[in-house]
Amino acid sequence: MVVLEKPGPDPSGGLSRGQQFFQAKAVSSVIKMKNQRLATDWDRMNSHEIATFLTGIQNLSVQEGNINDVPCIELSAFLAIVFWLSASPESVKGCDLLPDSAHFGEGLGILWDENPSRYWVVKPRTPIQSLVSSATLERQALPMAKRYTLPIPEPAVQAMDRHFLRFKPGYQTVKIFNRNLEEYLLAADEFFGDLRRIAGGRQTLQRISMHLHYMIARMPGLDITVAMSITGRNDLLGTVSNHYTAISVKELNRFYKFACSEILFDSGITAIKVMNETVDSKGNSHVGSCYVPRELTVTAMVRDLRARLKTARDNLQKEDDSPLRLHNDITIYTVLMIGFATGYRATRDPLLQKAEMDRTTGFCVISDKDGDDLYHSRIIWLPDICFQQLDLYQEHLSHFENWLFMHNQDLFFDSRQKDVIGRRLERETPSLFFIQNDMRGLEVRPKWISKLMKVINYDLPVNANRHYLRTNLLYRGCPVEVINAFMGHWESGVEPWGMYSGLSPLVYRDELFTHLLYLMDDIGWDLEKGLSGETWRK
Repeated sequence: MVVLEKPGPDPSGGLSRGQQFFQAKAVSSVIKMKNQRLATDWDRMNSHEIATFLTGIQNLSVQEGNINDVPCIELSAFLAIVFWLSASPESVKGCDLLPDSAHFGEGLGILWDENPSRYWVVKPRTPIQSLVSSATLERQALPMAKRYTLPIPEPAVQAMDRHFLRFKPGYQTVKIFNRNLEEYLLAADEFFGDLRRIAGGRQTLQRISMHLHYMIARMPGLDITVAMSITGRNDLLGTVSNHYTAISVKELNRFYKFACSEILFDSGITAIKVMNETVDSKGNSHVGSCYVPRELTVTAMVRDLRARLKTARDNLQKEDDSPLRLHNDITIYTVLMIGFATGYRATRDPLLQKAEMDRTTGFCVISDKDGDDLYHSRIIWLPDICFQQLDLYQEHLSHFENWLFMHNQDLFFDSRQKDVIGRRLERETPSLFFIQNDMRGLEVRPKWISKLMKVINYDLPVNANRHYLRTNLLYRGCPVEVINAFMGHWESGVEPWGMYSGLSPLVYRDELFTHLLYLMDDIGWDLEKGLSGETWRK
């Protein structure tokens, strides 16, 4: 006997299937529009609203009274930090006044003394990554900063100065705001209510706290990863991109100064000194992904691989030598070249098939980490050097198969069978495989690639190529829309070839041609032969 539990309430509220469909469609449309982050969105404040807000907190900073039992000078400092760092009220509530950089804590901090050197101490939004030892990262990847400083704009200094004078300088950190968070929120609501009534506008605590974040994300040459690195905000649209991007602290300082200057210029506050002249950002630390290889690491990797290939080809002239090492080396060289040119993810079968390539235009299709709907398949542009390297690899395999047939027919027929198994029924490009010394075949997987790469002392993850590619394309000035389309990073409403996109395929190709070719050349990639008529006579 089966006892059925009484069903719960209808989650749709009694809507029919047709009504549920149209409701879901309406919600999807709202999400798509929200994700576009247009400058004209209702949630964005205009220049008048920003100007009246900045004037309002400047007036607040010289008043002696209270707002909802919070001193005006304290509320002015609170709102200044919220606005100029796009910080959440919760993080501002925990803000510390720091005596020096040695006292950096876990949260937001301020370095403040009587000289002009006053800085925000920022905790950026960084991805959690722990696949590689810290010693390896220190040796081969870009140096990272868990905390860094940004210069405080002069208007923020003026808004906070009187409140900070209440704290005596010392050698310990000091909590700046000691009231309950609810008290600050209620006082802020009352302040904004009065501001809207007197000056007009739509100013709210939520809107001012996100203004800088959204502004930086829309600035020319910048993207949402820069905004996340400066404000520490968690942003759904930048979660994946932030995982693959590292930005130098010096660049973040420059971007922040420029954003603050734009805010003041748009607000008509041009007479005020925009920023402190000096910037306390020493060294070449970065913020973001800790898996971005140093340029020297990548160039050394390519140089060592090419040296191994030359040695392997030279050894073929010896009577008793076999082509196993040359086969493995040319396989990994070709895979890595394609990976550093396309951002191909570290998956099985990373070579493009003939049906996925258009040699006339250079466009190719990649579906390396996708679902059955192929929503995240992407169009890329492939440099001509990669097409030529694929041809050389094809020539190598045709010669290598002759040798393999004579030495291991089981592996020969197994590899031929894999030529017609994969994402497509017709595989014009043969499948990849390594061969061990005992003549056993190994599929080309990240595990085995990493093992072979350790021979040349390259210890970063195989997919570090994606981290390197996105970071350097952004640094070289490639448009963000092009980078996201190339890497396969998008959300609903901002698809590169969707109904809301204005990205031209010709512009897309030209931008990649401009930036990608120089990047490949700087790394040192060049054509390398495996077995050919010149190197293989047996």
